[in-house]
Amino acid sequence: MKKLLIFATFVYFLLAPITYHPDNKLVLNWASINNGTNWNIWNATADELKDVGQFNYPPVHFYLDKLQYFITKPIGGSGFYEWLSTPNSTDQNQDSLPRFTFAIKFPLMLFSLLAGYLLYLLAKQSKATEKQAIFVSALWLLNPITLYSIPVMGQNDVMAIVFFLAAWLFLNKKKLFYSALLFGLGASIKMFPLLWLPFLLLVEKRLSLKEKLVTFGSSVLVYIATLLPFISNPAFRAAVFERGIDRLFIARIDLGFEDKILIVPILLMLLVAGAVHKYKTIETKKVMIHQASILLLLNMIFLFFNHFHPQWFTWLLPFWALWFLNQKKENLVWVLLTNGIVLGAWALIILLFNDTALTAGLLTPLNAFLMTLPSMRELLLSQGVDVKTFNNYGHTLLAGMGILYFSYWFKSQEVSLRHSIGEFRYFWKKIPKLVLYISILAISFTSILMLTFIANAIPTPIASNNPVVVDYEPFVSTIEQTFIGQTNGLYRIDLYLSDIDLQNTDTYRVQMMSEDGTLVLDQVFSGINIGYKSEIRFDLRSQGNSMNQPYTIKLIPLEITEEDPLEIALTESDRLESFAFRSFYKKPRGNKYLGYVLTETLQQDFNILKQVPIVIIALPILLWLAL
Repeated sequence: MKKLLIFATFVYFLLAPITYHPDNKLVLNWASINNGTNWNIWNATADELKDVGQFNYPPVHFYLDKLQYFITKPIGGSGFYEWLSTPNSTDQNQDSLPRFTFAIKFPLMLFSLLAGYLLYLLAKQSKATEKQAIFVSALWLLNPITLYSIPVMGQNDVMAIVFFLAAWLFLNKKKLFYSALLFGLGASIKMFPLLWLPFLLLVEKRLSLKEKLVTFGSSVLVYIATLLPFISNPAFRAAVFERGIDRLFIARIDLGFEDKILIVPILLMLLVAGAVHKYKTIETKKVMIHQASILLLLNMIFLFFNHFHPQWFTWLLPFWALWFLNQKKENLVWVLLTNGIVLGAWALIILLFNDTALTAGLLTPLNAFLMTLPSMRELLLSQGVDVKTFNNYGHTLLAGMGILYFSYWFKSQEVSLRHSIGEFRYFWKKIPKLVLYISILAISFTSILMLTFIANAIPTPIASNNPVVVDYEPFVSTIEQTFIGQTNGLYRIDLYLSDIDLQNTDTYRVQMMSEDGTLVLDQVFSGINIGYKSEIRFDLRSQGNSMNQPYTIKLIPLEITEEDPLEIALTESDRLESFAFRSFYKKPRGNKYLGYVLTETLQQDFNILKQVPIVIIALPILLWLAL
């Protein structure tokens, strides 16, 4: 088991510095307010929360976030605290991004490793062999969904999962005090452990009815106790209690005349009925597999019949791993096929999210310009593809698999572990350790190089730094600003404009001139086309020799009413001559393009070596210890 945990650490450390997603940065931003000295986020001032909004998770979540912050700050090093409060749009400008993104994921990777170990212990409690228990842990630690959600995205659902698994372990040992304490604390991280608990107890045969009621009631009391110190705070009530369970009532069948059948409650009733029906035939020694099965189905109902965020699929994995272990060997093809369909549908839906950060943008540490790409959804829509239909196909596949698993669960009988899928052989044991070590290490670092090469070969424009907007001011007279070309191939600028009430109908002209006075851009535009705090694109004649050349941008109001003027984003407060814009440059073509990609590949990988040298040194050591 120790070697599996070390190998998982090797994989996590390999992925964490080269991938990025902004979600957990926001969470740590809340925790870092006033350099981490604010211990009641719901008392934070409007000024402290102006860029992040109010924290909307329960209290234990916040205090775990505080713990994360104090762990990540020394790992993040110089500039980390300041980076947390900067807009996500400027992250691509950070050379330190590999170090920062590794830092924010580090505690979450520890949680994932702990979840893997707890699953190992749970499998051992269910009388699994050592190999089978390790197999269950590996199904969690090295699952594509786990890898995507934790070392790649850095999502924190795993924190509540760890508390639930630990509470389940204590429940199996009949240590009800510790079990209820952890169930309640887990619910105060995210609510779903408290939704799982009744179904866990429903098929529990080792406890009396009184013990079950005491466990559930005590868990609820612990959860309530974590809320009581903050309950009088209106900001707390508005932020935390507005996150209801309305998702249970979204999926429905319309009967006409405003009558509807709610699908999720029906499935939950069937799940309860099936559990009650199976209860009499459950063998005491096989209770855990029945618990894993019903919790797997419960989460399938929540996820397969609702809109979901990609990382929520980690909720399935602990129970799926234990369920998978107990399937018959002769069912292997069926199990792998259905699981493959679920994984494929999940991947399809992610691909069709309107969010580049979930796909190509994940590789921003390897190519800072990937975040400028449109999402796959936008690209497909531009080609006339019916994206909504394909997205619906994905959700339909998931719903169909949910029904299939439901019917399989109703008729299935749990088998002896001696006849389960979990029996396997270590085929790699026949390969000499040194050969295996060199091969894995070579494949790993070659894969990073190839991935960096591909990330930089993707046809993205070269963009100037995303400006930090500090203010918006109306402009009613001509303003201008000069800038220096970053490289050759200048072909586009983006201006940051805002029409607060979306009522502006005035006309404006944007002009851009080179140093010798040549007009390279002259375009009239209307306020009708400007949204609230929007980025507006203007294309110009490509400037082949724009590197280090000065250009002047001039904005000229033509017909304005001054009742509802456009506002322009400023990079310095109240200074109209410091307005926000971005410049874009085309990459070289032909043979120069290959040279450019190779140069960028080496530069980005060298930057990763520079930013996280301890991690790079640790990787060969971890792999050797894991083999």
